[in-house]
Amino acid sequence: LSQNCAAARVKVTSDRSKKAGRPQAVGSRGSPLKWGRAKRMWAFSNPVRIEFGAGAAARLPALIGKRRWALVTYDLPAFHSIAAAIAAEAGPPLVTVDNIITNPDVKDLARSCALFGAASPKPEVIVALGGGSIIDAAKVIAAAQGDFSRVLASLKGGAPLDGATWLHVAAELGHA
Repeated sequence: LSQNCAAARVKVTSDRSKKAGRPQAVGSRGSPLKWGRAKRMWAFSNPVRIEFGAGAAARLPALIGKRRWALVTYDLPAFHSIAAAIAAEAGPPLVTVDNIITNPDVKDLARSCALFGAASPKPEVIVALGGGSIIDAAKVIAAAQGDFSRVLASLKGGAPLDGATWLHVAAELGHA
């Protein structure tokens, strides 16, 4: 038996010399993976369109369309110029959340969610202009919808967040 999982780079093999023929899972570095750690099986589906590469920011106004939008980005000159180009085509964002720092903590995310929550009317789309911390913060903002306590309660073991109410997040990696 041999199966390859490209995403996790796991090879499952059967080796009669190991535990009475029980399949052995081997990670990409050749070390054995432990069986029985997961309590249940799970699946992941992400049916979204991803666009990247040169000129990706120029396509954002078309993706935003006529919808109200918010910008989540760094407060740095390189990102200001990209944001200005997007706003020139799509119209100005209802709110700009630019207090994001690298690896924001709970206090930072709470402030970001409050900034977003103060927007009226509410944005329909969030544009994340930056790297990983910006994109992650935009996802938290989308889930919180202006109230970070919703996300915090879920992280502490509360009720799951209702994904049906989340906003769309369009992400663009900027170059600083």
